[in-house]
Amino acid sequence: MHTEPEDLARAAGPRVRAALAALPETQRALVGLTAGGRRTVAEAAAALGVRRTTARLRLRRARRTLRAAARTEAAERAAAALPLMLTYSGRRA
Repeated sequence: MHTEPEDLARAAGPRVRAALAALPETQRALVGLTAGGRRTVAEAAAALGVRRTTARLRLRRARRTLRAAARTEAAERAAAALPLMLTYSGRRA
């Protein structure tokens, strides 16, 4: 599977897209290069001209940022759906 940062952004919600766009360029490139097993961290590091340990650290930071955005987005969706679920169960919100 070949995943580009633009593909990731299209598949994500608005918070994750904003978080991806706000990442430093190297972090965004690492996410795109390694997503879906496209390249190993070592291969991505070589392609970007950084040390493997530097790439691992930057990728870890990028993933942490994107996970936090995804959690926030999921929580917002759940909170928005709660009144609908209560209404359909016969209870009022």
